[in-house]
Amino acid sequence: MKFGIRTKLFISFTIVIVLPLIITGILLYFVTIQLENDPRSRELEKIKLGRHEIVDIIEDNYSLISRSEKLYKIIKPLLEKYDLNLELQDLDGYILFDSKDFSKTLDDKSEYEGKNIDKGIKAKTVLNIFHDNQMISRAIFYQYKNSESIEDKAKFYRMFTYGFGVMFVTVLITIFTWYMSGTILKPLKELSAATKNISEGNLDYQIKYKNNDEIGKFCIVFDDMRKELKESLENQVKYEKSRRELIASISHELRTPITSITGYVEGLEEGIASDGEMFQRYISVIKDKTEKLDHLIEDLFQYSQMELGQLNMNIMTINSMELFEEIFTNLKMEFMNTNIAFTRQGPLPDVEINVDHYRIRQVIDNLIQNAKRYANSDGKISAGVKLKNDNKIVVFITDNGEGIPEEDIENIFEKFFRGEKSRSREYGGVGLGLAICKHIVEAHGGEIWVDSKTGRGSTFYFTIPTL
Repeated sequence: MKFGIRTKLFISFTIVIVLPLIITGILLYFVTIQLENDPRSRELEKIKLGRHEIVDIIEDNYSLISRSEKLYKIIKPLLEKYDLNLELQDLDGYILFDSKDFSKTLDDKSEYEGKNIDKGIKAKTVLNIFHDNQMISRAIFYQYKNSESIEDKAKFYRMFTYGFGVMFVTVLITIFTWYMSGTILKPLKELSAATKNISEGNLDYQIKYKNNDEIGKFCIVFDDMRKELKESLENQVKYEKSRRELIASISHELRTPITSITGYVEGLEEGIASDGEMFQRYISVIKDKTEKLDHLIEDLFQYSQMELGQLNMNIMTINSMELFEEIFTNLKMEFMNTNIAFTRQGPLPDVEINVDHYRIRQVIDNLIQNAKRYANSDGKISAGVKLKNDNKIVVFITDNGEGIPEEDIENIFEKFFRGEKSRSREYGGVGLGLAICKHIVEAHGGEIWVDSKTGRGSTFYFTIPTL
C-alpha cells in the first residue's frame, strides 16, 4: 500500500509520541513488579507502617512526654523491632524526647538544641504529631538498617526507564528525520536543480524521483511540463527554419515561372513565333507556368487561412455514392488527353456522410496532382472508396510512380516538407498540399496516411465517418 506524505507524517509523529510512551510504561510496570517482589521492599514497607504505629502510640500517650522513661518503655519494643531511634522535637526545634538518651529531662533541652545526627544512621524520616487536630511536634526517626539500597535501586530503575525513553525518542526522531528528508527534501532538491537547469536552457535535465506520493506526482507533472516545453521549443525552432525555407522557396517558385513567362511573352512580342505551331507552343508553355503559379498561390492562401483558423467548412449531409461519382467522373475527363491512365476501382458505397463537398474534392485533387507529378511515362492512377465495418468509408488513390523514401513517409504531411528539394522544385510547390489535406480530413473527424515503397508507387488513404 502506498501512503501519501500527509499519512506518512501522521504515522511518523504518532510513532514518535506513542511508541516511547508504551515502551516506557511497560518498563515502569516491570520495574514496579520487580521492586514489589524484592524482600527489601516489603521490609521497608513494614518499617514505614511501624513508624506510623509509633506516631499513633505517641499521640495517644502524649501526656507521658514529660515522663520519658515510661514513654520509652511503651514504644521500645517497636523501636527495637525496626531498629529505629526516635527523637521528638517541638515546633521550635527543641528536643523533647530522645530514645538514645531517654533519661534527659525537659530542663536540659537546650543542651540538645541543634544536635547532629550520628554517622552510623542510614536514613532519616520526619512525621508530624497531632493533638486535637493541631500539630504539636515532630517525630524524627533515624534508621540504622540499610533502607537506602532499595530506594536507590528504585531511583536507578526509574532514571534508567526515563533515560531509555528519552534516548528512544531521540533515535526515532533521528530515523524519521532521515526518512522524511529522503521523502521531502531530496525531491525538493531535485526540483530546485531542475528549475535552475531549465532556467539556464538545459531542457534535458530529468527528475529521477518518481515515488507514488504527492511530491512524486508533482515531479512527474513537472517533468512532463519540461518535456512539453522542450518539444514546444524544438517545434518553434523547426517552424522558424521551415518559415525561412518557405520564404526562400516562395521566392524561387515565383521567380522561375514568372521569368519563363516573361521570356516567352517577349518572344511573342518580338515575333519569334513566326508560324502557328510555334505560337501555339509558346502559348501552351505560358499557360502551364500560369497554372503552376495559380496552384502555388492557392496553396499559400489555403495555408494562411488554416494558420489563422479561417479555413471554413460548409458541412452538409451528402450521399457518398453521388459525391464520389461526380468527383471521379470529372477526374476521368481531365485524364482523357494525357499519357496517364486513370481508373476507378470497385463499386461506390451508398451511405450518408457529413462533409464539405468542396473541401473533400480539394483533398482528392491534391492527392491526384501529387500522383500526376511523380508518375512514370506510362503512369497509372486508380482511385476508389470502400465501406469499413467501423462506420467509416476509406478513400484511396494509388499510383505506380517512384514511391516515397521510407525516411520521408512520417514527415510528408508536415508543413513545408518537400522531401528531395531538387525534385520538388522540378515539380513545383512548397510542401503545403499534403499538410492542407491532413487539416481538412481531420476537421471531418477522419485520418490520412500513406503506404509507399520506393520504386513500387504509393497509395494514399483517408477516412470519413458515416452517419
